[in-house]
Amino acid sequence: MGHAPGSWLSVLHGRPRQGPPRPLITCLVGVWLFLGVGGAFAKAHAAIDLRSVPSQQRVEAIWYCAGRFRVRLKDGSRREFSEIDLRLKIDSGPLGPRPGLPVLVPAGSLGDRANLVFSSPEELKAMLVHSCDEMDNR
Repeated sequence: MGHAPGSWLSVLHGRPRQGPPRPLITCLVGVWLFLGVGGAFAKAHAAIDLRSVPSQQRVEAIWYCAGRFRVRLKDGSRREFSEIDLRLKIDSGPLGPRPGLPVLVPAGSLGDRANLVFSSPEELKAMLVHSCDEMDNR
């Protein structure tokens, strides 16, 4: 089974193709992955209640300077992220963080990425400090 002579697919590939077309195979593999792995993936990434996280995930302050974020947590520890490794998110839903208590949620398998979740855009604006001086002194 090949492409129709003169069709754009036969011209694109330069010769008629033997066997089932690649889009069909790609679609079947996608369906297999969705049915086989998709259910486990969805369960592993179920929504978590950001209102009841421990103090080592509650954010006290956040600074930005020269492409780096520094985050101070309620337990006194600090974390530093490059700007591409920290995602700033808003969750105003029933499982989102309480107003005034943003949450740091680990992301990635190496521990080098995280999501910083706020309850509103106004909270994000109020908490984020863009200063290198304050970042070093606090």
